Amino acid sequence: FRKDIPIGIMIEVPSAALMAAQFAKEVNFFSIGTNDLVQYTLAVDRTNERVAGLFCPAHPAVLALIRDVIRAGSRNNISVSVCGEMAGDPLYTLLLLGLGLNIFNRQADKLHMCNIAQMVNVLQSLLLTDGPDGKSCVRTTTYYAFALFKPHRAKTAIRAETDDSSPLGLSVSASKSDKELVISFVNPRHDTDLQVDCTVRGNTATSGNGLILQHQDWNACNSFENPNLVVPRELSAKVDASRLQLDLPRLSVAAVILGIR
Repeated sequence: FRKDIPIGIMIEVPSAALMAAQFAKEVNFFSIGTNDLVQYTLAVDRTNERVAGLFCPAHPAVLALIRDVIRAGSRNNISVSVCGEMAGDPLYTLLLLGLGLNIFNRQADKLHMCNIAQMVNVLQSLLLTDGPDGKSCVRTTTYYAFALFKPHRAKTAIRAETDDSSPLGLSVSASKSDKELVISFVNPRHDTDLQVDCTVRGNTATSGNGLILQHQDWNACNSFENPNLVVPRELSAKVDASRLQLDLPRLSVAAVILGIR
């Protein structure tokens, strides 16, 4: 067998999540098993009907552990993926993005078509079809979320900081080339709209345009009957040299491309 086969570990229990910073120095990737992690963090057996109702992937304790694992992976330049029921829910997809699971950005310079199959498995389907003999194909909200991160490809990831480091705080990622700066924003909160005031250091913005993916109905999705219910739309953003201002509604993903000099 190949001697350079990447070696990774599953993060499925709180003890492993708490030691992620140490483990990240020894392995090439993490895969977070959310089903077991939720179960062992909350002491809730999801197969026991008496307590299964308490099984909650969005519990603050669970989100804090996932956030810390993702951060440990990012700081040590190893990939982090997620599996389990949480990975297949569109609402939790936004939460995972908000927690920093920006594999689209951090691996932007390495992303090729062969990675897309794994990404589909980790999150959810990009496309819906009506079977092998069908004639309909619908782009899902995950497809559009991925598309919003596509401008990061072939650019260099740069540091982005926010004032709120809580699990449900604003998530920001950025990358740049010689003439463009791409900034992605995720508001994972279901109850709070955000007004974002962003300072760009080291460059002067000369122009800007943005797109946002969001719908007032949390459960909205694209279907064969309504294939364009949730699609990116133009985002109004104010650009002034080293300052970027925009409104980010609840449960939204946005990307802004700035021309810089």
